[in-house]
This record gives sequence, C-alpha cells and structure tokens, in this order.
Amino acid sequence: MKVQVPYLSRIEGHAHLVVDTKAGEVVECQLEVVETPRFFEKLLVGRHYSEVAGLASRICGVCSHSHTLVSLMATERAFGMEISEQVTSLRRLLMYGEVLQSHLLHLYFMAVPDYLGVNSLLAMAQSRRDLVARALRLKKLGSDICEVIGGRPVHPVTTCVGGFHRFPEASELQRLRRHLSKALPDLEQTVELIAGLDWPDFCHQAECLALHDSDGYPQFGDTLISSAGLQVPNDCYREMIREYVVPHSTAKHARINDETYMVGPLARLRQGSFTPGPRGRRFTRPLALNQ
Repeated sequence: MKVQVPYLSRIEGHAHLVVDTKAGEVVECQLEVVETPRFFEKLLVGRHYSEVAGLASRICGVCSHSHTLVSLMATERAFGMEISEQVTSLRRLLMYGEVLQSHLLHLYFMAVPDYLGVNSLLAMAQSRRDLVARALRLKKLGSDICEVIGGRPVHPVTTCVGGFHRFPEASELQRLRRHLSKALPDLEQTVELIAGLDWPDFCHQAECLALHDSDGYPQFGDTLISSAGLQVPNDCYREMIREYVVPHSTAKHARINDETYMVGPLARLRQGSFTPGPRGRRFTRPLALNQ
C-alpha cells in the first residue's frame, strides 16, 4: 500500500512524500521534489563576471549568502586573486549570520512544533510564548549580522569580487558583539531544548564530507576530506561526486563512489575537520553529535 503526503509544509521548497508499505512495514520512502527546474547553470552562461554572484544568490533566499560567496570565490580563483584577511573574516561572519538564521528557521519554525504536538510556531505561542519569543530574538540576531555585513538580511549587496563595496563601521561591529554576548543564554537554552526532545530512534550511516579549514569552523577551505579517509583538493570534487537525474525529482541526486553521503554541520563534526571550543564541547557530548 502506498501512502502519499502531498505538499509537505515544513520544508524550504516544494515536495511530496510517498511511503510504500507491505504488511505494516515500510518498504520504501521517497521524497518527490516537484519544484519547477530553474536552470541557473544555463542562466549564467555568457554573463559578465560581476553579475554572477547577484544571480546565483537567487537560488535560495534562506542561503543566499552561501551562493553569493561561493560564486565570488570561484571567480576570484579563476582570476588568480589573493583575498585579504579582513575580507575573509567578514565573509566568515556573514556566513555565521546565515547559518544562525537557517538553523533557527529549521529548529523553531519547522521541527519543534511537531515535537510539542502543535501545528505551527503561531499555535505554539498559545502555550509556550517563551519559546516563540526566543526564536524571534535569535532569528533577528542572524538577520542583523547579515544586514551589517551584507547590506541587507537577504541577497547581500555589499559583497563583490575581491572584497566589499562597503565595509561595516567599527561601531556596527561592536554593537553586533554586544548583541551576540547577550544572546548566549538564548543559544544555550536552545541546545537544552533540542537535547530534551524525544528523538526518533534512527541513525543513518553515511560517509561524511566537508571542507578542511585550519583557521576555524570549516565554512571555507581548499581541501575536501571525508570520514572514509578522502583528502583531495576541493576543485577535484567533480571527479569524486556523480550527479544524476531521477524521474521523481526535479533536483539532481548525487553520490560519492556510488554511495550516499552527508554534508553540513553534522558531517563537519563527525569526520573531524572541526573541534568545538569548550562551550561547544559541553553540548556536543550529551547530544552525541559527533557519533
């Protein structure tokens, strides 16, 4: 018997879920991505290099900063440009703002309501106004970081090939630092909230793939490493990863050595390219995030 769940509401994008069962057991679970193809690869062909980042950012509103920066870095590599430490640090901060926004959207707006048995964040406000207020405070903090560095919360306008059109004022960065310090209790309580949820008994074993960055959290890096021992220059990824089209999805699928793989924050922890500081280690141990 097939069970179809059309138009999943708590994801970024459009997708259906089809679950095939037999004698009460799940035989296959298939996520059908039904968004219209947008053909960004073709859209960028023939464009002036200065246009690429602004177009690429439109791939996604939530992660527009990632698409912007990776296109800038690819252009700079093609030109053989060296980027200053100041520019790299500000780009890293911009990425942290995006990650904070994205994780808060995922956790509070999409995941936590299900665990608490309510339909949405708005419904959660009836019984847990404290959680909703915390979610909005942290979401605003992420938006503020992106606005100070990128000029606005979404689709940055200050970034450019080689650096920035406009650098943030020292007073703006000092204000962000004060706000980040004030947000530490909210961030710690968020981790405690997630750790206390009744998680499904599920563990997916897959090769973990990430960049290696000797300067800190590996948002950037020239080396691609994995939990299976892979260590190659990041521009060799096309030789390692095979993209292919499937009939039930307008998004390409990808495998490494014909096996599925994991990327993202969990992968960075699990394959050891990043060791959290003392405050981070205090939470990764009870959450078992590096296992």
